[in-house]
Amino acid sequence: MRDRYAHVKQAARGRWKAILEWLDVSPALLTGRHAPCPACGGKDRFRFDDKDGAGTFFCNQCGAGDGIKLVQRLTGYGYRQTMETLAGWLGQGASYRFHYVKTVSPRPEHKAVVAQRNQRAVAQIKEVLASCVPATSDTVTYTYITVTRGLHRLYTPLGTMPRDILHHPSLEYWHKSNFIGNYPAMVALVRALNGEIVNLHRTYLTEDARQAFPKGSGRNSKKWMTPIYEGATSGGAIRLFDPIDALGIAEGIETALACHLMARMPVWSALSATGMETVKIPSTVRRVIVFGDNDANGKGQGSALNLAERLQREGYTVETRIPAGAGEDWLDVFNKHTR
Repeated sequence: MRDRYAHVKQAARGRWKAILEWLDVSPALLTGRHAPCPACGGKDRFRFDDKDGAGTFFCNQCGAGDGIKLVQRLTGYGYRQTMETLAGWLGQGASYRFHYVKTVSPRPEHKAVVAQRNQRAVAQIKEVLASCVPATSDTVTYTYITVTRGLHRLYTPLGTMPRDILHHPSLEYWHKSNFIGNYPAMVALVRALNGEIVNLHRTYLTEDARQAFPKGSGRNSKKWMTPIYEGATSGGAIRLFDPIDALGIAEGIETALACHLMARMPVWSALSATGMETVKIPSTVRRVIVFGDNDANGKGQGSALNLAERLQREGYTVETRIPAGAGEDWLDVFNKHTR
């Protein structure tokens, strides 16, 4: 017998990370490494491997399953209610809302561990911010943005970056629990819809304003901090400019700055394709331009279109713009036309 929800399963394939983050599952639990189970807790009993884009997982306590089973455990919904809810979220049918009804309540000792973890995360973010300074023209961050990334037209007369882009003169870099060294860094504030700072994004640099660890080095120059609570980053953005009645959304910070220069409008960075799908827009905004990446694997375009469809359902006037060149983002387009 044909499954009546086959079209929903197909629409969800390859998008389970975005779906689970929308359910406030932290991206840190969806890396493929052992981590606490979002349904039953623990320390490292859970692993999300997402085989064939089906959202597959394994938990030593909950057992194994696919994305549908994981959503059921997170919400307490039966199969039919889960599939109809997914259909609405994916634009495949009537729209429903999850109510976050967990099938297993966290144990009291787990709540204490979570509270301690959140306190540590807040303290670490405050510690980094305390040593940050504005990204003025005498900082490596300013040179990285304006010279290395080619955005020389950005605020050069004023000699500063948007206020949520800061500079850290010497930030610790850790790789797999090993201390590597101190590097200058661009620090970007990630804010929730209410404006609260929920996380920091760091781009580690060298003194000559290059990324400290290039692609293929085995280390990542761009790193998140731990959010102030699990799932806090989902829906957030780097608010580069204050929104008016119109707002642009792009993935990367530099790409968003390029879009701001080209479109002459406020643009926010969602930082990733997954972030594009979950970003939340202020109700004061009426028109949104989604600046997607033209990725070879189609991920950037797909996330941009998914965001546009969601925002249209929420009542916004939406326009989607994708670069014409394969593999290009809007920073590439900007640099191509300003050389």
